Amino acid sequence: MKRIIGVAAILAGILHMRWRANATQMLEHSVSVSHAGMKCRLLFISDLHSRRLRKNDIQFFPKPADAVIIGGDMADSETAVSVIRDNLVLLKEIGPIYAVRGNHDFRRLPLLHGFYEKFDVRLLVNEWVQLKNGLILAGSDDELAGKPHKLMSIPMKASGPFIWICHNPRTPLTVRLNRRPDLILSGHTHGGQIRLGPFGLDEVGGMKSRFRTKLLISNGYGTRKIPLRLGAPPHIHSINMINHH
Repeated sequence: MKRIIGVAAILAGILHMRWRANATQMLEHSVSVSHAGMKCRLLFISDLHSRRLRKNDIQFFPKPADAVIIGGDMADSETAVSVIRDNLVLLKEIGPIYAVRGNHDFRRLPLLHGFYEKFDVRLLVNEWVQLKNGLILAGSDDELAGKPHKLMSIPMKASGPFIWICHNPRTPLTVRLNRRPDLILSGHTHGGQIRLGPFGLDEVGGMKSRFRTKLLISNGYGTRKIPLRLGAPPHIHSINMINHH
């Protein structure tokens, strides 16, 4: 009897973690910037891997977004082609897409680059772009599989709020900027994916004060290796950039 109870408890725990892996949270963040008239809404999602994006998870995001930002690991070696395509279709409906490369993306680069071209995704590989509203987006290549430049330079004449996107939250330890960003966006950690209380293989995601600015580490949307989560729910982020004056 004890053995049966033990097996039932294990199965119940696995089912719970499987459910947690699909119970997505849309988190709201407000970032104050000192740029007159700035009002900007962004959707940020990272680490989709092989998970198919659900309309229910983004239906309450007010469209259109000024930008949809993919923080890397859009796919991995096991991601079905249809999943990549369908995820981009849904994200494109929200707004123009900007992306950086994660370490797992490098296993599907030709395929991904083809889809990015088809859906007019602006891939930022050690480069920056300024949106019509003045927002500057800069993207570094992945720390593990790519070749991030050791210095990211943004021309000082390009005034405007500045977001730095780097898949790995450790990238700012090795890459320098010539100006301070208003926000850094990253993923990669999955929040540890399975945590026992405060303990996990990596730190849980959230908005941090780090590198003399705000660092948002996403728990990510999908999973890797095992489709289970505990203590690190999947995240999608709605970000408001607003003038604080």
